[in-house]
Parts: sequence; C-alpha cells; structure tokens
Amino acid sequence: MRIRKSLIVLVALATLVAMIGVAPAGANHGANGKICIVNDIGGVNPFNASAAAGAAEAEKKLHVDVDILDADTPADITANIDQFVSDGDCDLIFGVAFIVAVAMEPFVIANPDQAFVVLDFTTGGIYPNVAEVVFEVDEAAFLAGYIAAGVSETGKVGVFGGLPIPPVTAFMDGYALGVEWYNSVYGADVEVLGWDPDLQSGLFSFTFTDPAAGQAIASALYDQGADSVFPVAGPTGFGVIDEASLRTANGEEVRVVGVDTDWSADFGDPDRVILTSVIKDLGPAVFNQAAAWVDGTWTGGVVHEGLAEESADIARFRKLNRVVPGFLKNDLKELRSGIIDGSIPTSP
Repeated sequence: MRIRKSLIVLVALATLVAMIGVAPAGANHGANGKICIVNDIGGVNPFNASAAAGAAEAEKKLHVDVDILDADTPADITANIDQFVSDGDCDLIFGVAFIVAVAMEPFVIANPDQAFVVLDFTTGGIYPNVAEVVFEVDEAAFLAGYIAAGVSETGKVGVFGGLPIPPVTAFMDGYALGVEWYNSVYGADVEVLGWDPDLQSGLFSFTFTDPAAGQAIASALYDQGADSVFPVAGPTGFGVIDEASLRTANGEEVRVVGVDTDWSADFGDPDRVILTSVIKDLGPAVFNQAAAWVDGTWTGGVVHEGLAEESADIARFRKLNRVVPGFLKNDLKELRSGIIDGSIPTSP
C-alpha cells in the first residue's frame, strides 16, 4: 500500500538489520528531486522510524519530495520496489533492513541507471549504482562496554547475540574491546562473559523474536556473576529487562545495556535497570545520502557511518545517571575523539 505523507507527521510516531546502492533515473519533483523509501516489514518499527526521520529532515532542509511504501509481508517488499522502479520518478530508492536489501538486488542488476541506497548491509560495493551504508556500531558499543566495566561491582559483564553474523558480532566486538580498554586504563580485570573477540566465539540465542529465551540467557549470565547484560538480539533482548527487573525487586543490583534504540526512553525503565543503550540511527544516513544527491557528489560504493556522523552512539544514562561516576563521563569525550581519529581501535 502506498503511503504519501508529510514525513514530519511520520516521525512523530516512532530489529533487525538492512542492505544495498550511480546514475540518475528519476525526474525532479521537489525543487531538488525525490527520494523513495521501501520500508522493512512492520510499519513504524525503530529502523523504519529513524529512516523516516532522516527523510523528514531532507524534505524540510533539502526541498526534496519523499515517498514511502510500507510492507506487511516479503511479497509486499518486492512489489514496493517494483512500483518505485516502474514509476521512474525516484532519484534515490532506499531499502531499509536486510530483507529489503535482498529483495532489491535483482532490481539493482536489471536497472543500472537507477540509483539505490541500502542501509546496514554491504556486498563490498560490487554494484556501481548502489550506495551501501555500513553502520560502525562497534564504535558506540565500545563506549557502552567501557562504561559497563567502569560501574561493574562484580568484575564481570555479559553479552549475547541473536545470530553469529557480522551485523551482530560487530556490536559484541566493540563492547568487549571497550571493556578491555577500561582494564588497560585503570589496571582493572573486568571479564566479559559471552564473547571472545579474538576467537570470534560466544553466546547466541539463535532467535531475534523470543523474549523468554533472552530472559533465560540473561538469568544464566547474571548467575555467573555478570552485573550487566548486553543483548544484541532484537526483541529477544527485551526478556533481559524482565530478568533484571525481577532480580532488582529481590535486592540484586543488575543492569541492562539496550541495543539499536534508547531502551530507557522506549520502555520508561520503571525499575531503573537500563544503564544505557547502543543506538544505531538510520536518519543521518538517509539525510546524508539525499544531500549528496542534491549537491551532485553522490556515488555508489560502501559508505561508513558512525560516531562522527552521529549515526551511532550511546544513549544518555537517564535513571542510572547516578551510578556512573563523573570521571567515567569525562573519559567519554576523549574516547570519542580517539575513536573518530582512529587512534583507538574498536574492532579486532
């Protein structure tokens, strides 16, 4: 179903990943052209919503027209891509999430004069008419690992993933290396349970849709002494909040690190268990790609977005602000600078 709407309204509404994106095919509609977005399944999910926010900003600041198609099934996604390509009036066609990216590939090959942008997936840049936006989530996860180590009272922090795939393990790598960096700075020995970045092996739920499984894994990690757990497993990770809340009610001090969006803002955190979240924001990438099109610098290939582009970061500490010492907060500024200039590595 086609959804033509002012993106300003859509953003007011706001797990799992996305893919592919040289030559202009669309006609100019707004003063500076038109961008079209093929949403992931599920309507206003966090990734669709953040992409919409970027499109809203582009609509307002770059004076481009915007068209968005929602999907309820994989078949809808294919039909939506086909509709945008057949219309022939989209300057850039964006794909949100992995399922969209996979469905988009045949259209990319069959329409070399149409420009595409895929978010959160890369083929290594094999298609010249596709900009493939890769989010450097390891950079933000590094900061979360550093903070989790710094506030740990047991000397152990936990992490698990949904599947052993790069979009997941990138978070886990950054998190573990952040803990290691904290140890090196302060002479500590905080242990990471659930992931070894050198061996690239660890703990996985093998599902992104089962909060009960996430709760069971969190329970095991807390039982092993971890006092924070970082689930990189989409809604499966919501079960970690449940487990942390139960334990907090029983007098334990355990915490959660959210993923993709600001979980404290999303869920309210009434039990004060969410330390921070590692945020992946598609909005800046959508705006940056539209801006490149408008100013004539857009090209296909792999595009990296992270702390420097404000596409990845950690959320404010909110209700657990009091447990994060001032010296750790002060460290974040120096860490961000080092990560951005490349002097602090965030991946193995």
